[in-house]
Amino acid sequence: DLAKKMFPPLVPIVRWALRKRARDNARTPMQWSAAENAGFTTGKPWMMVNPNYTEVNVEQQQGDPDSILNFYKKLIAYRKGNAVIRYGTFEEYFPKSNKIFCYERNYNGKRLFVVGSFSDKNVVFKLPAGYSFKSSKLVLNNYDDAPAELSAYTLRPYEAVVYEVE
Repeated sequence: DLAKKMFPPLVPIVRWALRKRARDNARTPMQWSAAENAGFTTGKPWMMVNPNYTEVNVEQQQGDPDSILNFYKKLIAYRKGNAVIRYGTFEEYFPKSNKIFCYERNYNGKRLFVVGSFSDKNVVFKLPAGYSFKSSKLVLNNYDDAPAELSAYTLRPYEAVVYEVE
């Protein structure tokens, strides 16, 4: 009330700025299950529940070995058991690409090569110029049939692959 009295013309501008910078438009309650309100609350949530909560929720993904939830669990477990990810140097390739995120981690002579697609379409991936390795082994991926060895490759929508390279 004091602000309204002191600065009446600024109130609409301040409200607009708060709405513009607030994050509520990007957040929804956690979708735990297909139950009412996504299993988030038995009360009335102050933010709307995403309408897809009956198909996309933690309970559904726990039972699907190929779900995003279970892929993240694999990533976290791999990170915990792998010093290269935790301590390795980071070298990014193709930093100006808005379709591919590609980098290598290197630690104590061990190397990981990671490629991820940000695109909803197929993207042709070519090894960085001058990149060399003796052998490679696929260790993580989110498609069942990714190439077993690192090579030029057409990445499918949102595909991610992790290779150990020597």
